[in-house]
Amino acid sequence: KSTQTTNGNVRIMDFCGATILDGMDYMADTDPRPMVIPEGVTQIGDSYFSHCHMESVTLPSTMRILGHHVFSNCANLKKVELNEGLEKIDGLVFADSPLMTEITLPDSIRWIDNDAFLVEFSVTNPRSNMTVRLSGNLARYLVRNNEYPDLPAIRAKGFIIEGRSYRSLEDYVRKPEQT
Repeated sequence: KSTQTTNGNVRIMDFCGATILDGMDYMADTDPRPMVIPEGVTQIGDSYFSHCHMESVTLPSTMRILGHHVFSNCANLKKVELNEGLEKIDGLVFADSPLMTEITLPDSIRWIDNDAFLVEFSVTNPRSNMTVRLSGNLARYLVRNNEYPDLPAIRAKGFIIEGRSYRSLEDYVRKPEQT
């Protein structure tokens, strides 16, 4: 159960003290207004907001984990503000959410599924329209700790690391002085 209040054109959610959002409560929610998840929520479970119509989401400073497909199939979603303190992003979080074209990762990230930012998953031709912004320290950490050495640390359209563009995180780690 949850309630919501409105502040201008923004929905401020109240999940009645829940720290983990799990289940299908908001799947296919049709309200397009921006959504603010309240402080205290630490995890959003698989597919919780999939097929929703909101245009943007602001996560609380307490958020630690985003489950698989959390914002998948959200046709109107353009922006998700990831908080410092977020540690884990599971796979296909933004699958089939075509307006999500850029995301900024906080330095607190410690694990990202290789397919977190794919728009379409295909074994032969995975596709992403997402540009990922992150620090050089986080890029090096993610490449060093990649548990799938035969795949890129993260699949995305491109990366902006410390103001420079790269095709992959591995390109940055190999030649950080080049654009």
